[in-house]
Amino acid sequence: MKLGVNEITFGGGEPLLHPDILKILSLSKKKGFSIGVITNGSIMNETLAKSIVDNCDWIRFSISGNNEAVHDKIRSPGSFEKLCKSVKILNYYKGNSKLKVGCNCVIQNNNYQRLDKIIIKCISLQVDFLFFKVAHGMGQYQLSISQWKEVGSWLKKAVRQYNGIITNIQNLYYFFSSNIYDYKSLSQGYPVQKFYQENNIKCFVSIFHFTISAEGDIYPCCYLQYCNRSWNEKIMNQFKIGNIITESIDYVIGRIKCFFYDSIMEFPRRISQECGACTRFCLFNKTITDVYKEIINEK
Repeated sequence: MKLGVNEITFGGGEPLLHPDILKILSLSKKKGFSIGVITNGSIMNETLAKSIVDNCDWIRFSISGNNEAVHDKIRSPGSFEKLCKSVKILNYYKGNSKLKVGCNCVIQNNNYQRLDKIIIKCISLQVDFLFFKVAHGMGQYQLSISQWKEVGSWLKKAVRQYNGIITNIQNLYYFFSSNIYDYKSLSQGYPVQKFYQENNIKCFVSIFHFTISAEGDIYPCCYLQYCNRSWNEKIMNQFKIGNIITESIDYVIGRIKCFFYDSIMEFPRRISQECGACTRFCLFNKTITDVYKEIINEK
């Protein structure tokens, strides 16, 4: 609260495996935070479900396929069945509460031709929303340019096709059709790298957002958090702002301010690959950058 935070998202790893997760959710609620949970759906029981319903504003399950064959190939054997059971248990206890239950799907080469079927499956699971994300980084899961063009064509057809569930299809279609995502950058795993570079966009996200690891280490975002990427020790230390457990709040606040004023104007130019993989705040950063440029020009 002293940091001015009003919303906490618990992710992982798998946050529901934490031995004190019930206490954590309850305490966060009592402190007045808005709470979200991102889970793979591998664990859910009556006690967990009741706690989530009582304390959380939203929960998002990771779904990778419309059936066991696709989902489990991407994740692990038996994970699809566990996911479906977890959603059903939570919906049973949800009742008329304010909790929003949704799914998140990363588009990759094992599921990109089944996106419509994934939507239908999520509707059958009675979730409130489904958000698609594009895959970033390189690996066997990444799509080719021609495959991403197939996704773009599907989005154009799907943008007004589905009712009964909230999706981000319209937003994704805008990103594809307006070249915020260009196909070459998508296939290379850095979908907004070209957009950031060509428009000389700066990143202002650390004004309102940061990530804390399980050890209490603070980073400006998950893309610069060492445990989420294969960065070396130098990179890890470069973007670590402080530690919320071992250091005083005043020191941490000071470090956050220094980080923003000293370094943020160099993003994403200085670390174009890492920032080029981030698709969360590109329009926000473009808008604020335009305002910033106008202010500088006026002076």
